[in-house]
Amino acid sequence: MLQTTEDLTLYCLGDGFLNSIIDVHQESLNRLKILKVIACVNYYFLVDKRPLNAPIILGALEELHLSLMNDLQYICLVPYGFVSTYSFKKLRILKAEHYRLFITLVTPPLVQRFPSLEEVHVEWCNELRQIFSLENFTEEEQGIFSSGSGHSNRSVCNEGMPGRSNHPSPFWSFPGSRKSEDEGRDILLSKLRKINLDTLHKLQHIWNVIDPLSLTNHHRQVRLDNLTIIEIRHCGELKSVFPFSISQELRQMEVLRVVECPNLEIIVSKASKEMHVVQDPPTFPRLRVVHVEHCPKFTNLFSVITAQSLLQLKELKVSEVYRLEELISNEENKKYGDLKIVLPKLKQLHISKVHIKRLCPNAVTIDLPSLEELVLKRRHSMKDFAIDASKYGLESAPALIKLQIDEQILNGTLAQQIFRVKVRDILN
Repeated sequence: MLQTTEDLTLYCLGDGFLNSIIDVHQESLNRLKILKVIACVNYYFLVDKRPLNAPIILGALEELHLSLMNDLQYICLVPYGFVSTYSFKKLRILKAEHYRLFITLVTPPLVQRFPSLEEVHVEWCNELRQIFSLENFTEEEQGIFSSGSGHSNRSVCNEGMPGRSNHPSPFWSFPGSRKSEDEGRDILLSKLRKINLDTLHKLQHIWNVIDPLSLTNHHRQVRLDNLTIIEIRHCGELKSVFPFSISQELRQMEVLRVVECPNLEIIVSKASKEMHVVQDPPTFPRLRVVHVEHCPKFTNLFSVITAQSLLQLKELKVSEVYRLEELISNEENKKYGDLKIVLPKLKQLHISKVHIKRLCPNAVTIDLPSLEELVLKRRHSMKDFAIDASKYGLESAPALIKLQIDEQILNGTLAQQIFRVKVRDILN
């Protein structure tokens, strides 16, 4: 029966039941497409250690749902590649919720083993520090794999791996590895489309990249060619969404929502000094929706160069971002002379509880030909915006049909006339 099963739910089962199935017949679950593991106790690793050159397991799996697994620490006990290249190869959707002990969701070898991954949904994992690890295991994780901690299935199998040192190599060069004949294996996360993260209070990294230059070595490359939606809520220790080293691969991004991330400072982190490279800020030519709400330490939204690429942006909402002074900032420290930035499709612009002083740097203006609704509410420093919008960088918005400044609302003709006649003359 198991050899033909396509949808399997394991609920409230004891230690190692799934591994018992695999051990009895290692290929018995290779037609399984959906696996849900819920509230199973004493599961420290979903898949236990495999011998070197082990057969394929879960080769047809497309969806993996893990819920209420309080003891689970890792999906696989395979820090150095003990799972066949073709195991998990078809996995498209990964969901994890309500965990206590997860530190890393997708460990370095699993990044390679998930070439078809399209969606990642994670919520309520109290100890989770990183979603994708693109580097070595941390010292804390290495201790879990080597200490045993009283559990027989928590010690890593080192047999058949000569020359093992106490300090593991990066995952793209683990002993015995070689460039895959399947080129897709070396292009990492290229099918990833959507990331949804909620209530991960200790999350520090979505992509943990210790050595940025390693992402461009000849063994592998991280390419987020299809990433279109990223939604993040209640991630208290997250400081940036993307490391600079992968920011050039985000040209398909369409939706970015970040809510209740009190330590978030910036969308794309700064290039580290160790990189010794000069790269332009990222561009987002397909970005349609941006929401940044309740992020009190957030300081930079878009650079001038990034803003010039926002040709598809339709909706921009910024709320309770108290340190943000400009929507578009001069991060490059360049001198601009009468530069106009056109956001041709922006229809909604909402700014609430933000200490914003100007929309863009001096000597730069913004043209919003499609803007229909502009809302400025509370704590901003543009009190006379309705009288002289150009003073704050907005050159024109001929399609405007609603302008709200705090409690004052101008609709229809009044809003449209803001750039043609002084509003105070209209009101008089």
